[in-house]
Amino acid sequence: MSLAYLGLSIASRALFAAQQALDTVSHNIANANTPGYSRQESILQATPPIDVPILSHVQHAGQLGTGVAVVTTQRLRDSFADSQWRREALGLGSAQVTRDTLTQIEGVYNEPSDTGLQAMLSKFWAAWQDLSNDPSSAAQRSALRQQALALTQTFNHAYASLSKIDTDLNTQIQLQVQGVNGITQQIAALNTQISRVVATGNQPNDLLDQRDLLVDQLARTLPIDTSAGPNGVLNVYFQGHALVDGDHVTTLQALPNPGNGGNVDLTFDGASFLTAASGQIGGLQSTRDGVLAQQFTQLDNMAIALRDAVNAQHQQGTGLDGVSGRDFFAGTGARDLTLSAAVLASTDAIAAAGPGEGAGGAANAQAIAALQNTPITIGGSSAVLDDYYGSATASLGVATQAASNDADNQQALVDTLDRQRQAASGVSLDEETLQMIQYQRAYQAAARVITVIDETLDKLINDTGAVGR
Repeated sequence: MSLAYLGLSIASRALFAAQQALDTVSHNIANANTPGYSRQESILQATPPIDVPILSHVQHAGQLGTGVAVVTTQRLRDSFADSQWRREALGLGSAQVTRDTLTQIEGVYNEPSDTGLQAMLSKFWAAWQDLSNDPSSAAQRSALRQQALALTQTFNHAYASLSKIDTDLNTQIQLQVQGVNGITQQIAALNTQISRVVATGNQPNDLLDQRDLLVDQLARTLPIDTSAGPNGVLNVYFQGHALVDGDHVTTLQALPNPGNGGNVDLTFDGASFLTAASGQIGGLQSTRDGVLAQQFTQLDNMAIALRDAVNAQHQQGTGLDGVSGRDFFAGTGARDLTLSAAVLASTDAIAAAGPGEGAGGAANAQAIAALQNTPITIGGSSAVLDDYYGSATASLGVATQAASNDADNQQALVDTLDRQRQAASGVSLDEETLQMIQYQRAYQAAARVITVIDETLDKLINDTGAVGR
C-alpha cells in the first residue's frame, strides 16, 4: 500500500471498528431485559504494522501502525458464578416443592379448628359421656351415632385428601419429566447450530445464551452434570446417563415403580428406577415417599387404634336390645373407617350397659368415654390417642415451618448469587450509554480524519504545480 493512502486506510479501519462496536452496544441495549442475555463487548486490537525504511535507520526498516480492527465480539460470562447459581437453584427447587407440599398436608388436618380431627375426637368422647348420663335416651344414642359418623367421615376425608396430594405429586413428576425432555431436545438442537458456527471460526454468542438459559432451567429441576465437547458442544448427564450427547438425546421417563407402591419414579429403560437427590423432581419424590407416606401411616394407625380400642370395650357391653359382643366400628383403616352394620341399622345396638347390668346400664359407655385419657396401642407403641395426634400435628407444623425457612433462606442465597452473575453478564444501560458516546466520538473523529486526508490529497493532486496558471 502506498504510504500516501495509508492514513486513509487507517481512518477507514477506525470508522468500521467504531461502527461495529456501536452495533454491539446497540445489541446490548436492545436486550437489556431479555432473560438469559449476556452482555457482549467488541474487542479492539491494533492491526499488524508494516515495515518502512526511515532515514535515521538506513539499514533497518521501521514499523508503522496500520490502524485497528474488531478481532472478536466477546460474551461476558462468569462460568464459576454460573455453576454456583445452578447448584443453589437446585436446592431452591427442592426446598420450594417441600414447603408447598407440607403446607398442603397441613391444610388437610386444618388444626386447630372446630372441624378438624382433634375437635371431632373430643366431640366423640363427649357424646359417650353424655350417653352415660342417660343411657336409655334415644336422642343421646342418635347424637352419639351422628357424632361417630362425623368422626369416621373426617378420617375418610383426610385420607382422601392425602391421596389427592399423592396423585398430584405423581402427576407433577410426570410433567416435570416432560419438561426435562423438552429442554434436552432444545439443547441438542442448539448444539448442532453452535457447532456449525464455531467450525467456521465465528462466535455464536446469542445461541450460547439461549443454551445457558435452558441449562439454568434444567438445573432447577434435576441434579445434572455438564461437560464441553468439540466445537462448543455441551453434553448433559444425570446420574451417569447422558441426557444430551452432542445432538443426541436420551429420553427420561416417569413410570409406575412396582417397588414403590406404584408411585412414578425416574427411569431410562423402564427396568431400573432412579431417585433425584434434589431439585424440583427430587423434592417431589422425597416429600411423597417421606413426609406424605408418614402421614398415611399415622392416620391409619390412629383409625385402627380407635377402631380396635372402642370395639374391644364395646364387645363387653350390652345394647338396649339385650345383645352383646358386637363391634361399634368397621373398616380396615382411615380410608374406609365407618360404623358397624348393626349400629348403622339401629341405635339400640350401641352397648352402653356393662357386664351384669340391665339393658339400661351405663358402665360400658363410661368405660368407652374413659378411653379418651387411656393409653392404647397405636402403631406398635402405647399412647393416648389425643396425645398421639397432637404430637403428630405439632411435628408436622414444625417441619412445615422449617421447610418454609429453608425455602426463604435458599431464595435469598440464589438472589445474591444471581446479582453476582448479573454484575458480570448483565446489561447496565448507564454503562452502555457511556460506551455509545465513546464510540460515537471515535466514529466522528475517524470520519473527520478521512475528510482531512481527502482534502489533503485533493490539494496534492489538483493544485500541485498550478502556480502561475
